[in-house]
Amino acid sequence: MSSSKSFIMPDEFLPIQLTLQSSICETTILTPTAIQPNTLQSKLAGYPYLPKNEQPVLDDNGQPMLLLAQLNFADIIAPKEFPTEGILQFFIAQNCYEDYTLEQANSLFSVRYYSTITSDLDISTPNYLHDANFTNFPIHYEQLLVSHTHFEPVSATDFRLAHYIDSNFLAQPFTTGGQTLHDIYFEYFLSADHKIGGYPYFIDEDIRVKNPSFYKYDTLLFQLISNDAQSIMWGDSGVISFFINAEKLKKRDFNDILFYAEDY
Repeated sequence: MSSSKSFIMPDEFLPIQLTLQSSICETTILTPTAIQPNTLQSKLAGYPYLPKNEQPVLDDNGQPMLLLAQLNFADIIAPKEFPTEGILQFFIAQNCYEDYTLEQANSLFSVRYYSTITSDLDISTPNYLHDANFTNFPIHYEQLLVSHTHFEPVSATDFRLAHYIDSNFLAQPFTTGGQTLHDIYFEYFLSADHKIGGYPYFIDEDIRVKNPSFYKYDTLLFQLISNDAQSIMWGDSGVISFFINAEKLKKRDFNDILFYAEDY
């Protein structure tokens, strides 16, 4: 784990350097590795930490959901608003990709948080995923997650960009070929990383722009992006995001979450 409060400032944005610096927030970048994780570690896919006598997460049809990611806060240094201990898990339904719409998203995912970790586990070989359908599951194999702290300015697709940088400034041409300052901003501050906290990445536009009722989901709880080299692919180079209200995160209340998935 490492941290850095610096980021590359393109020369073109030096006139608004102070404004950009005022938008800086902390994020934790998560990097998958080929190391085989154990049951308690931060990871993608595989079998989750599951205390003895506790049931697996099931969908509305009684089918087991698939572990997308598990975060053990003993493994990672998370942004200050996140837990400092315990395990947070993200699950999606086996049919999530085929059936996903924003309207029915709530039935296709689950988030589970264990504030304390017990050693009283069922150590027998799990079998509840024996017949599970992984056809469109985005992660091809279980991977250990390592982390580092990063500080970033508002991302190119976050709706708050307009609060910091005037759209007329971004529309200025940068080259005779028609490239604008907005294009340059995309190159530097896209925020297309696996991460918790910080600013999100959207393929199209921030989903919260068209849905003012979503403004309350002001904190990026977890983001997973497609990456061929890491054997992670959601549809056609898509992204999966979970958002939460900052106050609810402080209270460790994970019952009201916005789950958003998109691809090209």
